[in-house]
Amino acid sequence: MSYEIVFATENAEETMRAILQSSDMDIAGEVHDHVLIKTEDEIQGVGMLAQTDHEEFHLVVLGVRQEGRKSGVGSRLIRELLRNPWQYCRDVVGSFALGYRVTTVSKGPSAGFYARHGFRACEFQDIAEVYRGQCTQCPDFAACGPVPMVFERFGV
Repeated sequence: MSYEIVFATENAEETMRAILQSSDMDIAGEVHDHVLIKTEDEIQGVGMLAQTDHEEFHLVVLGVRQEGRKSGVGSRLIRELLRNPWQYCRDVVGSFALGYRVTTVSKGPSAGFYARHGFRACEFQDIAEVYRGQCTQCPDFAACGPVPMVFERFGV
């Protein structure tokens, strides 16, 4: 099956929201800052990267249609986002010749998915300050078991 990864447009908002809400997330910021993985014009998943420093990004959200989970769609999307984060992030600054980092906060059960794609657990202080406190105010903190994680690539 052929996949395409593109920036979202306003007409995708409803589908994006449904995909993310099925994993207890929602659209983060502007619709057009998210990327979609599509097959034959059908949205299969959504993700969003934000640049947090010159060589640092944060994976804000990543979600796949419920019926597409465990089919490899999420793996395809995250591999591409990690391979070329500057391509899937708006208004990027930096050269990335020496490498880059991508951080995220995983819901406890999905930490294994991220680990299979090269992330490792870290501390909340290792991620950009703007994302450090995102979980502490959540009423589901204990049930969610958030895990801050980091992916690092050196010498691109």
